[in-house]
Amino acid sequence: MPDTTPINYDLQHDELVAKIVAEHAKADLVTLKEIWAYLEGSEQQLLAVINNQIPAANLPGNIEFGPILYLLNNDVLRKHPVLKEILRALGMPYTKITSGQWNGLVSSAEHGPGLVVGDGTLYSTMLYGQLDYHWAMAVLSFVYHYYISKKKAPFGTNPANVTVDPSKDKVTIAVFGDWGTGPWVDGIYESPAMLVAKAINTITPKPDISIHLGDVYYSGSSAEELHNLLPKFPAGTLLDKQGNSFSFTMNSNHEMYDGAFGFFEKALSNPLFNIQNNTSYFVINFQDWVLVGLDSAYYDPSFFVMQGGIDAGQQAFVKGLNIPADKKVIVFTHHTAITTDGSAINNDKNKDGSFNPNNLFTEVVAAFNNRNPDFWYYGHTHNGIVYNDKSVTQNYTTAFGRHPEMRCMGHAAIPFGNGYDLYDAAGNPIAAVDYYAHTCLPDPNKQQGKRVLNGFALLTLWKGKITETAFEVYPDGAIKQVWSKTSSF
Repeated sequence: MPDTTPINYDLQHDELVAKIVAEHAKADLVTLKEIWAYLEGSEQQLLAVINNQIPAANLPGNIEFGPILYLLNNDVLRKHPVLKEILRALGMPYTKITSGQWNGLVSSAEHGPGLVVGDGTLYSTMLYGQLDYHWAMAVLSFVYHYYISKKKAPFGTNPANVTVDPSKDKVTIAVFGDWGTGPWVDGIYESPAMLVAKAINTITPKPDISIHLGDVYYSGSSAEELHNLLPKFPAGTLLDKQGNSFSFTMNSNHEMYDGAFGFFEKALSNPLFNIQNNTSYFVINFQDWVLVGLDSAYYDPSFFVMQGGIDAGQQAFVKGLNIPADKKVIVFTHHTAITTDGSAINNDKNKDGSFNPNNLFTEVVAAFNNRNPDFWYYGHTHNGIVYNDKSVTQNYTTAFGRHPEMRCMGHAAIPFGNGYDLYDAAGNPIAAVDYYAHTCLPDPNKQQGKRVLNGFALLTLWKGKITETAFEVYPDGAIKQVWSKTSSF
């Protein structure tokens, strides 16, 4: 049975700190310098926003990590003073955010709506807001597993290749990403993750297949997988011949922060996900559709596993499927294929902040023998976004003479806001986007003032046809269809 005992984060943090204290002498100081530089660049981006500027595109780092150095230098060292000399010895730099700037940011978050940046990321002190102290501990967990212990869970290599009974006229698939917060008190409301799970279970009939696009917070630890993922997971109702549910969960950057031990040893080993054979990539066949889930996290070499990448083994597996030209392909990954505004392929950054050609898009297309997928669903960015042919995908053509259809569905749990990358001067969605999540949370308290509704997607497949539908979920449990499209082939 799933563990419903609340997570003792103090104990979890103490155990992590004890490991760092005991093993820090093994740390790779040379490569750690690159991590600290990444965090300094991230802080520079946040400082630009604090000063009412848009961060320069060539700054190293990622604004999502902007608060981390301040939190490490203050909250973490205050709560765990034993780390003070150790983190300095490991090269951790001082923060450049002043106490006045931080207090201003916190004051805005505690007594006002907080700060929203381009992709919708919300700088708030509430649980799972970007000023939440627990994110800094997740970063330390990453540092420990990647640069001190240098251990990861074994990678499963027995992928499911399952076929839905072709006598079925249609199949329905719930797709939701970044769902792993578990229950928490969201002001006067139930947590978004629980609302989304209930909404998926409310659909009549319930979806045949459930695909979680990854992310269990804060670092995918064993306790977090057991408490935040398993108990209320909205399982698919379709069963294979062995009685296993068509329920899938994917690996992610946050789950790699624990070395993927929680993901492989607790999540995938649970009977709920038996169909996956303790493997993080899979194939589902139905009529003339092939659905391919890929692990874009385990072998991702980028800083903090933020860009995504697949290994040669997964590429060989996909090539070996020999998918016929008349089959339609849907790809599922955790990581994003294109930039938030849809203007470019999501290339990785060099150490100096410039971009290089390494990207998940190219690796996935190569795995399909240079065939562009017909549809691609991913999470990672905490937003719900439907891209159209005015995005960068207009430069790519599928086997059916169309353009790849890109969908971001990473908004099933984390609090987020109306990101300025996604609307124009008139406040309407930018040209590259048909829909993005921006419905205001009703009756918000001060901290929730810039919040928007969380949601998920439902795919319905027939032979030669697909209907995609995006839903937003209200705090009272109401489900609103906000976008839908039917494509025939």
